[in-house]
Amino acid sequence: KRSTLEEAASRSELDLERFKADLSDRELLKEIRDDYVSGRDGLGVFGTPTFVFPGGQSAYLRLLPPPPSVDALPLWEDFVRAVCDRPYVREIKRPQLPQ
Repeated sequence: KRSTLEEAASRSELDLERFKADLSDRELLKEIRDDYVSGRDGLGVFGTPTFVFPGGQSAYLRLLPPPPSVDALPLWEDFVRAVCDRPYVREIKRPQLPQ
């Protein structure tokens, strides 16, 4: 949904006018496709956001809901350590409880 994207851009303090213009620019689709193919074929990326670190380690991270502000940095540091320092950790996934 466009409003969700614009809200995320605003919260990220992006230049909102440029973001809106780029969002409407169909010429950027080729660049997006090229980045997608490069990530998929060269790095094994299967979802967004996938973080790729120096040294080639990478991981997909999904957070719902977002962490409290006070926990954001410690969470990021733990994530980086787990991805970069423990390559034997292949997947952590929480089961979804039936609703």
